[in-house]
Amino acid sequence: MALSAKATCTWRLVDGKTQVIAYTLSGTAASAAVGPQTNAVRLSCITGNCLVRINGGTAASATQGALLKTTDYPAIFLCAGGDKVEVFGVAAGTLYLDELTG
Repeated sequence: MALSAKATCTWRLVDGKTQVIAYTLSGTAASAAVGPQTNAVRLSCITGNCLVRINGGTAASATQGALLKTTDYPAIFLCAGGDKVEVFGVAAGTLYLDELTG
């Protein structure tokens, strides 16, 4: 799907704020807390599908979270400063987290 000429991206990468999170099959992992300037995170798993949740009191699990697949485009999720990304591995893999501000 092509973007129209009117589409505008307002997100900017926060320099030096990329995290790499390794996870195992049926294992859980969490990112470090994002900075106070962060309004969203861009998530991309490069190996091994996973389920993710923005820290809201419930950790990601086999039944809790948004599925990210290695074949998906990077996904952007809104968050607040201090939030963490919780990961549950559907397979062993690596998740890249980029902090965004806008």
